[in-house]
Parts: sequence; C-alpha cells; structure tokens
Amino acid sequence: MIKRLVSVRPKGAKLLEARQSMQEMNEWFNKKYPEIAMETYTERFGNYLTLHSISQFETLADLEKHMSEVNSDEEFQALFMKGADLTVDDSLRVTLMESL
Repeated sequence: MIKRLVSVRPKGAKLLEARQSMQEMNEWFNKKYPEIAMETYTERFGNYLTLHSISQFETLADLEKHMSEVNSDEEFQALFMKGADLTVDDSLRVTLMESL
C-alpha cells in the first residue's frame, strides 16, 4: 500500500479560500477517482494550519498511472492553478509512504 501526503501552507489572509480550494480538489478527486479515497486535514500543532491531503494506492505503478492521468486533465490543472495563488510560494511538499 502506498500513501501520498501532499502538504501546503496557505497565505495568512487566504486561509479560508485555501481551505475551500483544497476541499474542492478533494471532492473532484473523490468523484473522478473514488478508489484513491482522498482525505483532507488541517494541522493543529507544529506548522499550524498547514493543509494536508492523503490518498492511497495499491502499488507505486498505480500512483504513477494516476498521476499521468491527472497531470493531463485540464479541469484538475484549473483547480490546481486556482489554489496555487492562495498558498505560500515553495511550500508544496509531496511525501510518499509505503506500508511495511
């Protein structure tokens, strides 16, 4: 099992808009790809209010196939660009984890 954690920090004055944008992406993913079961969270301690989305894949090959499809999807690209203006530059971080 592969889990992908995507983290991003919203710009201070844009917190509510960034949360809404992340939720819209979450809903889009779960509608189009229900098998990945994406969930969205807000960090409460540490990097306070950092937004995280977690999705899961059976294999790394499944993740790669999914990313190839998503990266060529114009609707996703529009959602991504909308959210990019609401976040701190260079704060996007993607972490891949594999179950033991």
